[in-house]
Amino acid sequence: KGISEIKWHKKGVKNNQYKLGYIHHNSGEQSNVYSKLIKLIGGFKSGEKVFDAGCSNGMFGKHIKNVILMGGDLNVKDNQKIEGYSKVIKCDIEKNIPLNDKSVDSIVSIFR
Repeated sequence: KGISEIKWHKKGVKNNQYKLGYIHHNSGEQSNVYSKLIKLIGGFKSGEKVFDAGCSNGMFGKHIKNVILMGGDLNVKDNQKIEGYSKVIKCDIEKNIPLNDKSVDSIVSIFR
């Protein structure tokens, strides 16, 4: 069994706090993790701007549709093309995410 920790922030959350959840899964069922994650968050509205903090190889983007998805990670190149992502930024998400205030509706970060 594996445990993925997810943190997310959605528009309207008071004091810029994030929510935290855990998803339990069997090893190798990565697709199911993302389905559970989207359900846990409550889904996304069509056209919502979502930032994937720590996007890595872009697996989250393969499981979410109808949103404007951006990603940031230390292990990517600025403007690297990753399927499903409109923009990718090289950044250390623990120090600084170079986005303008209110430029995204939701921020998602998945840890294993």
